[in-house]
Amino acid sequence: SYIGTPVRVKGEVWGTLSFASRDTLGRGFDPQDRDFVELLAAILGGEMDRDTLDAQMNAAMEEAEHARRETQAVLDRLPAMVWRKDLEGHILQANDAAARLAKMTPDEMVGKHVSDLYPKDLALMIERDDKEVVHSGKPKHGVVESWTGEHGRLHYVQTDKMPTRNTAGDIDGVVVVSTDITHLKRAEDELR
Repeated sequence: SYIGTPVRVKGEVWGTLSFASRDTLGRGFDPQDRDFVELLAAILGGEMDRDTLDAQMNAAMEEAEHARRETQAVLDRLPAMVWRKDLEGHILQANDAAARLAKMTPDEMVGKHVSDLYPKDLALMIERDDKEVVHSGKPKHGVVESWTGEHGRLHYVQTDKMPTRNTAGDIDGVVVVSTDITHLKRAEDELR
């Protein structure tokens, strides 16, 4: 006796699910027997499909994590401070230079809001400026900003802000690149 049916994964035949015996059944296979074998084949094909999708998803996630690590490694080698923030001002990514300013690691900065990191007046200025870039959709380049740091020392940075876009083309945040130009401003002041 033999009964079998194709096992399909994504519509393609991957094999056959069959039952065989040297002994004769003594009766023919009825529709319920065929339905049962087809159901088992459909379940098996579905599991194989899910395993394939799981493997593809895991591979895509590993590839994305690898790309994220590579991007982070490049950002961490830059002397400029770099932040990537969402529309609400939460940090999605920061490099080592930005993290040092906040006395944190880049991973510790993820999820923090600018108001968690900086004095209120500076945080409000940053938020206002970020929102302007997001709402206009246009980058801002070469903005010189100052703030009073530890021990009352004045610091200067030159900042570029650019909106980021998702795959649909919608603005989903802002990237900020700030270069410390304090030494240049001090030299300029000395020349005056």
